[in-house]
Amino acid sequence: MSVVTYCLLVLNSLSFVLYGWDKWQAKKGGERISEKVLLFSTLTMGAVGAALAMKIFSHKTQKPLFKLLVPILMAFQILALAFYYGARLPK
Repeated sequence: MSVVTYCLLVLNSLSFVLYGWDKWQAKKGGERISEKVLLFSTLTMGAVGAALAMKIFSHKTQKPLFKLLVPILMAFQILALAFYYGARLPK
C-alpha cells in the first residue's frame, strides 16, 4: 500500500475514534470534544470515518451542520482520491 493509503487509514480511524469517544463522554457526562475538533478531523481527509461513526454511534446526527458537511466533505474527498489514483493509472 502507498503512503497516501496509510495516511487515509490513520486519519479516518482517528476521526472515527474521536466521534466515538465524544459519544461515550456525552453518555457518561464527561469532558467532551469540541465540535470544531470533530469537524477539523472530518475536513482533514477523515470524512469516511466520521460518517461511519455518525451512523454506528448515532452521534451528531441531529446537528444540521454535521448532517450537511460530513456527506459533502466525504464526496469531495472521494472525488479527490479518484482523481489522485486515476491520474496514476497507466494509459
